[in-house]
Amino acid sequence: MGGPKPAKDARVTVNVTDVAADKFQFQSNDLPVGKDNHITFDNVAGYNGFNVYFQLQGADGYRFPDDLEEALYVKGGSSTYCPQSKSTWGQFEAVDVLDNGRTLKVWNKNDAKAKFAYTLIAKKTGEKDLIMDPGGTNNNGGGTSDFAFSSNVVVGAVAAAALLAVAFIVLR
Repeated sequence: MGGPKPAKDARVTVNVTDVAADKFQFQSNDLPVGKDNHITFDNVAGYNGFNVYFQLQGADGYRFPDDLEEALYVKGGSSTYCPQSKSTWGQFEAVDVLDNGRTLKVWNKNDAKAKFAYTLIAKKTGEKDLIMDPGGTNNNGGGTSDFAFSSNVVVGAVAAAALLAVAFIVLR
């Protein structure tokens, strides 16, 4: 009997394309990113929740503030209302600022199914705050999945179906 399962590390690159208009795009090889940068979290087999590392790209001089409550606002139970002031939710919490302020580490417990809204805030002295407001969905609270494994299975199944179709035509 082992201890509690660890959280899965997941990296999300936050590509800031227009600071003035708060335009950004998420990219991740670890998590599925959907429309409007909405991330869906499905626990990976063997892990409980996620340590999400939001890594700023672009936006020269902008940093996540050391005050964690100023770096992340969260509201559980909603994916449409993005909080505009300090708010916390026990399922999705900022836990550290790394890399000279360019990375915000967030712990997502993902132990209950829920939609949620959150706002990432980066700051630069003498400039307006960079406000990034994607949404999220936690799908767990018991079940597990493996996003990378599932993607590989789908690709493999499509390839196998194509080969069977070709073989059927050739043997006909």
